[in-house]
Amino acid sequence: MQPLEMRGHDKSTADRVYGRMDCFQGRLCTISTLVSEHVASSSSEHGNAINRVKRHRSSTRRLMILVAIVAMFLWSGKVWQQWVYRTKMAKFHRQYEELNSGAWPADMNPDEVSLSMAVMRPRKDLVAYHSRMRRKWERAAYCPWNSVEPDPPRP
Repeated sequence: MQPLEMRGHDKSTADRVYGRMDCFQGRLCTISTLVSEHVASSSSEHGNAINRVKRHRSSTRRLMILVAIVAMFLWSGKVWQQWVYRTKMAKFHRQYEELNSGAWPADMNPDEVSLSMAVMRPRKDLVAYHSRMRRKWERAAYCPWNSVEPDPPRP
């Protein structure tokens, strides 16, 4: 933009049209020049006060990082649930493996064991079945993100 005196306007016309015009360092300047020079001088006067106020900026990268963090959190909860379930299934089959072999399971309720021992007799086929199932569920607990094949029929 050219200075006002070069375009043929006098000072009073510039005052009416553009607002008050000041002579800056001995020359008549446009409003945009005055504003840009004022901003430059005020930022140096305030010691980078404008830079101290930081605005939170959201970007696609930050949003994608946030989505990834939330997804990892949700996935870890699902993996934890699968691990707990598979560990309980392995414990269940270990108890029944010991019970069917005639041993007293250490971590089973004594009332359940005494009732089961009175009714059951040792069976080798059930011991083999519960042994296979226990190993299957223990392996599944080590990789809870993998799917588990269906259980074979009980003998």
